Amino acid sequence: MNNYAYLGVVHGAALRVLAAEDGAEGSFRLTTVAPGSGGLEERGEILLDADEDHAILVRGIARGTWIHAASIVDRAGPILTLAVEALFSGEVAPATVRFPGG
Repeated sequence: MNNYAYLGVVHGAALRVLAAEDGAEGSFRLTTVAPGSGGLEERGEILLDADEDHAILVRGIARGTWIHAASIVDRAGPILTLAVEALFSGEVAPATVRFPGG
């Protein structure tokens, strides 16, 4: 099973996805638990409190309200977070974004 890249900003302890390799949209919690593990997502939850209001790049597999087998690849500071949010304000088509390593 492949994993995918998700770029977004953390709001309310969840990742609000701005661009995703698999086209996923919405807000997700992150877990290290693999998909299909029978409701054990919360046991492997990656807490995002320290990333609140910052952009992060995550790899994993979106299923329901979770990104499974998640790992945080990179975290942005305040300036880059502003740039990411500006990029995805509708001025640039998200489909034109190329993800590294994917």
